[in-house]
Amino acid sequence: MEYEPTLTRIQREHSVWVAENFGEQPAWAPLLGMGEEYGEAMEHAADREEFLDAVGDFSIFFLHYLGIKRWDAALIWSLRDSVARAEGRPWPVLLGRLMHHELKTHQEIRGSAKRHTASGQILSSQLFAYLEHHCKQMGADYLDVVERTWAKVRQRDWRAHRAGEGDL
Repeated sequence: MEYEPTLTRIQREHSVWVAENFGEQPAWAPLLGMGEEYGEAMEHAADREEFLDAVGDFSIFFLHYLGIKRWDAALIWSLRDSVARAEGRPWPVLLGRLMHHELKTHQEIRGSAKRHTASGQILSSQLFAYLEHHCKQMGADYLDVVERTWAKVRQRDWRAHRAGEGDL
């Protein structure tokens, strides 16, 4: 069997899971989820496990966003060291700039779609670098955090449990 990078596999599996649970989603939907999980991470910053759980959930929404954009998560991940300026741009700034480029693409203003796409891909690589760095600071491997989170999320059946009963 050919090796498939963790992020590529999760991105592919998650795409199927989202379609089954929620149908087609616009690009702004996972951005809202990313914002929600950022807030949760900040609320629980002092609790390592809760913080890492929020990082994992953020990352699942992030992979969803990358999938909607048809950006290969493994490729974006592989560029993180060459484009990373994460030390000067904290998580909320990177997320805000990513939202900026998504909004401006939708509005068709302040540059071409090509420019906004390139900027979004660079920001996505920087986000990966930031998340990986933050996990390392907490003694965790980022890809393990994402893998563990996906193992829980993939078990959820929102068609059967819309109100969240039996949420895992």
